[in-house]
Amino acid sequence: MARPILYYTFGNHMHWADMQWLWGYGVLPGSTDDMLALVRATGARGNVNFDAVGYEKMAAECPESLGRLREAVADGTIEPVGGTYGQPYGLFHGGESNIRQLTFGARALRRTLGVFPRSFWEEEFYFFPQLPQMLAQCGYTGACLFFQWTWHTPEIPVEPEPLIRWEGIDGTSLPALPRGELNVHQWPEDFDGLLDKVITSTGAGEASSPDAPSRVLDTPRAIVQWLELMPSPDWMCRSEILLPRLRGLLSDARFEVRTATISGLIRELSLAADAHIPARRYAMDDVWHGMTLGKNGDRHPRRSRRLEDLLVSTEAASAVASLFARPYAQWDLYPTWELEDSWRELLASQHHDNHECEGLCGHVAYATLDRVERLASHVLERSARRLLGPPNLDHPRVLVFNTTGRIRDVEFHEPGSERRVAARDVPPFGFRILDSGGASAVHPIDVVESDDRIELRRGPWSVGVCRATGAIAQVTTPEYPDGLADGSMPVARPVLASAASRPRLQGVSIEREEKTGEQRLVSRFIDEACGSLRMSAHPNSRGIELTLDSDGFICDTPGFAGSLTLDFHTGLHAPAVARDTPYSHEPANNPRPGRRKYPTGDWMTSPQWFEEVEHAFTSLTWVRLRDTRDSRSLVIRHDGSQQWFLHPTLRAVLTARDPWDEPRVNGKFTATFRFEPDGPADPDRPAVVAMNQLPREARSSFPSEFHDAPPMPAVFGPLHIENAPFVLAQAFFRESPAAGDRLPAWAGHRMSRDSDGACSHPFVVRLVEWEGKPAEVSLVIAGPVASAYKTNLLGEVLRDGPPAPREHGASPDDTGVLDVEAAEPPAWARSISPPVCWSRVRFKVRPREIATVYADIIPGRKVFRDLDAKREVWATVHRSPPTHQA
Repeated sequence: MARPILYYTFGNHMHWADMQWLWGYGVLPGSTDDMLALVRATGARGNVNFDAVGYEKMAAECPESLGRLREAVADGTIEPVGGTYGQPYGLFHGGESNIRQLTFGARALRRTLGVFPRSFWEEEFYFFPQLPQMLAQCGYTGACLFFQWTWHTPEIPVEPEPLIRWEGIDGTSLPALPRGELNVHQWPEDFDGLLDKVITSTGAGEASSPDAPSRVLDTPRAIVQWLELMPSPDWMCRSEILLPRLRGLLSDARFEVRTATISGLIRELSLAADAHIPARRYAMDDVWHGMTLGKNGDRHPRRSRRLEDLLVSTEAASAVASLFARPYAQWDLYPTWELEDSWRELLASQHHDNHECEGLCGHVAYATLDRVERLASHVLERSARRLLGPPNLDHPRVLVFNTTGRIRDVEFHEPGSERRVAARDVPPFGFRILDSGGASAVHPIDVVESDDRIELRRGPWSVGVCRATGAIAQVTTPEYPDGLADGSMPVARPVLASAASRPRLQGVSIEREEKTGEQRLVSRFIDEACGSLRMSAHPNSRGIELTLDSDGFICDTPGFAGSLTLDFHTGLHAPAVARDTPYSHEPANNPRPGRRKYPTGDWMTSPQWFEEVEHAFTSLTWVRLRDTRDSRSLVIRHDGSQQWFLHPTLRAVLTARDPWDEPRVNGKFTATFRFEPDGPADPDRPAVVAMNQLPREARSSFPSEFHDAPPMPAVFGPLHIENAPFVLAQAFFRESPAAGDRLPAWAGHRMSRDSDGACSHPFVVRLVEWEGKPAEVSLVIAGPVASAYKTNLLGEVLRDGPPAPREHGASPDDTGVLDVEAAEPPAWARSISPPVCWSRVRFKVRPREIATVYADIIPGRKVFRDLDAKREVWATVHRSPPTHQA
């Protein structure tokens, strides 16, 4: 009788972030050598999963060890999997961060290990609905959805099949090893009883006997194991401990045991399945991330989001400034290294340990993030000064830069005054230059007081605070002049979950914000066990803004059960809830329950306990509620409070205490929310919501230092999208030739060849279709365009001729050559003086497609100076006679 085929593979997970910071330089070389020792002792094939920044560090710090790893990769013994630059919890970071994690990671692996990653398998929970599309566009051909329990406790549906087709929200699918019964954690004890699950026995009790007869399995099965190898007595996962159980598995006479890498295993299981591979499209309600999201006021993901926004804004401002030729804002036409190094440090700081092990290693990440902020802010300020043009002391001017990809009004406080003003119709990733006092005034705030309430009103917008409770009692808007809430419950109030009550009110007052001079309603609360809390509210021209902050609020009860939350009561009938995820959105209907585990003391050695978590869902930047009776809706935006609950009422976690952080808990936080009530809505409304994100800070009033710069236009923007109202430009930046290293199909190579080297840094536009419907995009670009291509996320053009996208799912046919034609300027650009030549490219996008366009915009080509004409400045100055001062 033929023995059933049983596959085995492992993934060795380790990282430079945290582990090498705290355990020293021997971590990655030690893990590599212990893995290779395991392979030599067993003949097994397997996979390595280091953060890509770790491979870069190995190239500099232990090149011999990297060389041994590279040899194992080259001979097929080891496959590098995962491939992200910094191994983050991808769900908790923005869409552009996730793309850069993959592109920076892929390029790093190719440089250091000689191959691009082809299998996605990360040890930490890395899942969201747009991930399959991102992976396919970066060259991945398969995945594994087994995420290990460590400090976090993720869950994803368990499947009986050994292989599935994992589908994303756009229809992209990848063959994937699912979560299954034969998934094994790093502990040898996990092998106990495992093989009994593999075979179908002829009788009870026979499964444990190696000599028991068994039926040949219909299809091969696979044991998939995570390891975290480090040959140190200060670590629990070492090859010497694993070898006895692994040798026993490989020599089990009941099976024909074969080892493989992830790519090899997917290939073998695909052949055995004979094309009968079930498709699975998991929604966010089907999974559980396993983290105490919200802990420490969401300090880590909130700071990451703010810096991602800063970098996207800085890239856009730098790219726009480079369109105006010399003088450049920096030495070269574009600050490639400064921006990419800022991205590298941000991506490394997004590492999952910096979040889940924040008390252990987060201090290193925050020091790094401080550097990212300083460097990127300097580049942004430099670009803004260049965009102001030459200084004009007689007429001081203000530069207002739109950091988003849609035309919008930008509100700001006028420099030198307390006036709240707005620049109207600022172009996408563009600017307006206003004379001092030239911005439009925003309606001032009025104060209305009664015996039980204080209200702030700005035109049709108002927010009222109850004097007795400090809660937000009512909100009025142009759509709801009689108020959003029905009066039975406050619109919003802070609540301590452990006490099922709100902290005690200390008082309600009207205060002026020190930085802007703007009036706010302020409620101050205190809990004797936890600390104090300040809640402030004011109306602006888009909604009601609410900010909660504390310098030291530490929850006395750990976990979600003791969290501080903001509870909402909107008056909407049985509202349908939607939330956003990286570059997408979907409903939150019935989230699966989860479990969260915590240590009782020392994180490494103490017993652990569980918290049951129900009705939890995540939101990256917004939550939308739609009344199921009359289609009224409310959008609640936030700046990083990502953990929400549906019951007992809609609530957002403001802060929580995670025992994994031990005593190193951060009680300082600031969380901002904005209510944007809408009138009657339709199912397409989330697409509009996605475009109206909380605006990033507008840059203004920098004194110019470019005395030899030509005058700048009063308004300018690099691009405009027509004919596709739900396609949003997410990023505008430039790439250098280094981005195309070892990528023969990189669009920049073609542009350089076709321009005889004049195009060295192509412009890149990232677009996302949010509505879930196909669109015909007309992308209008400022300036003559020599050539343009639609590419994948790595910038590759994989099709000859124009793109021919399929109806659903990413493919090489999404890429291709775009025809360039002359275009009329957008309405906002018709006053630009001198006039700008505009170009247009047209292309189709699939529902939910993430599209990338490369363009050679001729005014952005580098202008070289004739330095040879100035050789005498340097060539002869050393011959000058000494000068003596009197």
